[in-house]
This record gives sequence, structure tokens and C-alpha cells, in this order.
Amino acid sequence: KSMQKESETGWLSKQLCHPELVSGSYYRNITTSPENINNIPFAFHTAKRKVRGGYAPCKAAFTLAEVLITLGIIGIVAAMTLPTLIAKYEKKVAAIRAKQAYSMLSQAIKLSEAKNGEAKYWNQNLSEDGSSWNVQNGIKNTDLFLKKYILPYLNGAKLCGEGSGGDVVAKCGLAASEVSQSYFLPNGASISLVPSASRAYQSDLFVLAIIVDINAGRSPNTFGNDVFYFWLSPDNGLLPYPAVKNLSREDILQGVTVPSLVGDGKTILVSCKKNASDDEDSYYRYGCTLLLMMDGWEIKDDYPW
Repeated sequence: KSMQKESETGWLSKQLCHPELVSGSYYRNITTSPENINNIPFAFHTAKRKVRGGYAPCKAAFTLAEVLITLGIIGIVAAMTLPTLIAKYEKKVAAIRAKQAYSMLSQAIKLSEAKNGEAKYWNQNLSEDGSSWNVQNGIKNTDLFLKKYILPYLNGAKLCGEGSGGDVVAKCGLAASEVSQSYFLPNGASISLVPSASRAYQSDLFVLAIIVDINAGRSPNTFGNDVFYFWLSPDNGLLPYPAVKNLSREDILQGVTVPSLVGDGKTILVSCKKNASDDEDSYYRYGCTLLLMMDGWEIKDDYPW
């Protein structure tokens, strides 16, 4: 609402009540010629507010209460949405980096096979003394194997550490074995590799075991979140652990029985679950890499993140 009155000069003064966004003002007093009085826009630069001794120009502003209420609403909305947005971002990064590492490894293996023959015919034991196993010989054999068959074809890989000690894991990420070697990749991930023959027991189920840690040692160091497990199969190339085909998503989500690492006729239960079924279920997330690849390198809503 507004009121009009004639000033001493004959001009008209228009008082605008309850001016929007003007803290502490009771009305705005705008003086103009009679012919323009009905065409006055809400021009803040001509607005006045009543102060002691006269009128002062009004400036648009929010009250402190309005600002605090707005900030409170923003804070509540942020608290509700940020965790979801962060989780989606982390899932996207995990899937992308796992796929990048897989692509780099696949390319390196193909290049090596073009020069060294099929992976199943690669010489697994290159150390001088393979008859008596110990950690030193295992690490030495891993080093010789990788330098011959993998590293010349894996561009940008830099040695991070050897073995599976706490200092190596903290710096390089989870290790494939106490005789493995870990390397940084150009995309910020790390890989730990060990040929089957370098271990205390040799398995005919894989040529090379590979663990990818997408953030190179930083938390949470959890299979299926930032750690992904691959095997170089003798007959089927690079596959997610346990290198078994013809499994369904339901098999992985519920758990599936596969041959043990030792190849002794025993089996182990591998799955991708959020929590272990019991204390003996130590492989409960080893199947998450397989689930991720089944879903086209996309972490879906039912993925146990």
C-alpha cells in the first residue's frame, strides 16, 4: 500500500510501506513531480528511510534472522545430500580406475604374448635355485619374471615395494603375496603382482596374481571398494579372481564355491557381500571384481559398497 501527499514545493511524495529486502526501514519516501508519481519504479537508489533528524537513503539488505534461517536451511540440505553425492563420486572413481588398470594390464599381456608366446607357456620359475623355496628366492623370481614378461610392456609403472609388510601396504596398497612386487601406475593406482611359481606353493589355476589398489595404500583398503583382484589365467587371459566363467550375479551376491588357490581338490567360498557370514568367511569380498566386470564396470545400486 502507499500514501500520496503534496509537498511544500507542490511536488508529490509517495510513501511505500513495508519495503522488501530493506532491513530496519518503516517506509520509503520518494518525491517526484505530479505527472510522474504513478510511474515511480521500486528504485532503491531514491528510496529513503526515516532516521533521527530526517531521511537517509535505503539500501537493500537481509535481516540477520533471514540470513541465519537461510544458512540453516542450506546446512540441512547439504547434510542430507552430501553423503549420497560423495558415495556416488567414490563409486564412479573406483570403477573408472579399476577399469583403467585392467586395460593397461590387458594391453601389456597382449604385447608380451606377441613377443614371448602365450602366457601359459611363460617360464614361471626364473630364479637360479627353484628347488628350495624361501622368501628371498620368491621375491627374486618375481622380479625376474616381471622384468621379462610384464614390465617392458607396462608403461609408466614405478617400483613401490616388495613383500607384504605393513610399511609396504601403507605406501603401496594391499599386496598379493609376501613375495610379490608392487608398482605405482600413472593414474594414481598401484598394482601388486606375483607369479604362481614364486609362492610357497604353485597353482596351475593361474600364471600371475594381480591386486589393484586404486588409491595406493590409502583407506579403506577393502576388496570391492578400492582393491580389486585379478588372475592371469593359463587359458582365458586376464580375468577377475577366481578366473571362473559362467557365474551369475546371484551366485556372486550370495556366494559361490570355487577351487582353492592351492589346487589340492579343496574349495573356498567366494562372494561379494557387505559383511562376512562368519569368522571363517575370509573371502567374502573377493568376488566383487567379478561382479563389477559383469555389470560393465558400473557399480549398481545393489552392489554391496
